[in-house]
Amino acid sequence: MNMLGLAKRINARFLITSTSEVYGDPLEHPQVETYWGNVNPIGVRSCYDEGKRVAETLTMDYHRGLNVEVRIARIFNTYGPRMCLDDGRVVSNFVAQALRKEPMTVYGDGKQTRSFQYVSDLVEGLMRLMEGEHVGPFNLGNPGEFTMLELAKVVQDTIDPNAKIEFRPNTEDDPHKRKPDISKAKELLGWQPMVPLREGLPMMVSDFRQRIFGDLKEATTLLGTVSLGWISSLQKLMDKNENEQKEESQNAYCALTSHVFLLVELRGVMLRKFTGLKLCRCKHYRRRCMIRAPCCNEVYGCRHCHNEATNMLDSIADRHDIVRYDVTQVICSVCDSEQPVARQCTNCGVNMGEYYCEICKFFDDDLLHCRPPRSSSTVTIVVSAGSCYALSLRNNHSCVENSMRHHCPICYEYLFDSLKDTTVMKCGHTMHSECCNEMLKRSSFSCPICSKSVMDMSRVWQRLDEEIEATIMPEDYRQKKVWILCNDCNDTTEAIFHIMGQKCGHCRSYNTRTISPPVLPQE
Repeated sequence: MNMLGLAKRINARFLITSTSEVYGDPLEHPQVETYWGNVNPIGVRSCYDEGKRVAETLTMDYHRGLNVEVRIARIFNTYGPRMCLDDGRVVSNFVAQALRKEPMTVYGDGKQTRSFQYVSDLVEGLMRLMEGEHVGPFNLGNPGEFTMLELAKVVQDTIDPNAKIEFRPNTEDDPHKRKPDISKAKELLGWQPMVPLREGLPMMVSDFRQRIFGDLKEATTLLGTVSLGWISSLQKLMDKNENEQKEESQNAYCALTSHVFLLVELRGVMLRKFTGLKLCRCKHYRRRCMIRAPCCNEVYGCRHCHNEATNMLDSIADRHDIVRYDVTQVICSVCDSEQPVARQCTNCGVNMGEYYCEICKFFDDDLLHCRPPRSSSTVTIVVSAGSCYALSLRNNHSCVENSMRHHCPICYEYLFDSLKDTTVMKCGHTMHSECCNEMLKRSSFSCPICSKSVMDMSRVWQRLDEEIEATIMPEDYRQKKVWILCNDCNDTTEAIFHIMGQKCGHCRSYNTRTISPPVLPQE
């Protein structure tokens, strides 16, 4: 809804990437765009199926009712390089499991069918759709149909002929077959997939193999280098002790200690590789710990890592978000010891994050939103705001309850889960720093939520005073008055009408709005 509203305001072309899931467990095969589908509206998968169907409905309503230019693509199973290693999708699951010498998990009897298109074919189809003149919907997928057992056989032929297959109970409402009819895309877009599965899969396997085993090779090389440094530091320490040069001996000891800590960390990396556990490197925060998710008992780098992985699972019923306040266990990234949530590791003593919030269960070397200096003494918890603020803002901002628990008023991203810097305005409302800067560049100086001034405007008001004094109104309007409401102090006053603006009689601000038409003073 927000993006459709934005497209309407700025007159942009809107693309909705829908899904083949709108067809549900189809009774028509292959599926054409005119088929309405066979979806269980209360099933475990229905939130995704029906959510996409509703998205298409809203898109067409904006197109028909408000003349928004839209395009609708129904995307079938897609694979390719740079997919998340553990996103729960069937192709990435099979490839990652085969490379790690784990059994490939097939749900049900493996006779259910899917169609797999290479990512470059999808990108080409989306570009042609956006550049064309047809609204859609269009099926974008490869009509080549494979059973899950046939897909597993292709993965075996590509990676390891001896890879094992493990059967598990099928998930509820899992579609029995799925194949797109792409006649419409061929005719109107001039598009059809060009990369067959047996050509595209090796490119994906090459990328997965490099990411899975490349880190291990790098760690092994670094381990050898660090070991040599360790021996050198130890020899220096022994020499300095013999010469009783205490100060230099202490320096050598510090160097030795740093090597030992790095060796311990590398040992943890290699241990996770060899035992098949997930190597959790958090891309969102700078920290030295991982969390154990209480909801699924899995280990992840942070709550964002967890949510990204679990919300990509094939089974809709298994998708979920973590509640950060429920986290009770963390794993130290240096010594691999699991322990209750705390700032320091109880085993090796390392700080898991330079900043730690015991309420939010949050570790980071840099604050996510406020970016204060790297010291926990610079941070305070603003309970009513529901977030961590810099200590410099204590008693220095208007506190708005749950100010971080809403969407940025410019880009509509949910602020509490956002990874971008956030600005706390004078009024207490929050928005992304980059959105605020862009707003100021466009000479908009009032909060989009409450309309109060976001900065000290005294110099601007002074210039307006000078311009109003130099700009003489027509004689008919010189003595007319209006009632105004000040956005800054919320006071209502009567002011002389002027085309340049009306000044508040209470706080002297020009950030005002008229609440009555101009009238002549009573004689």
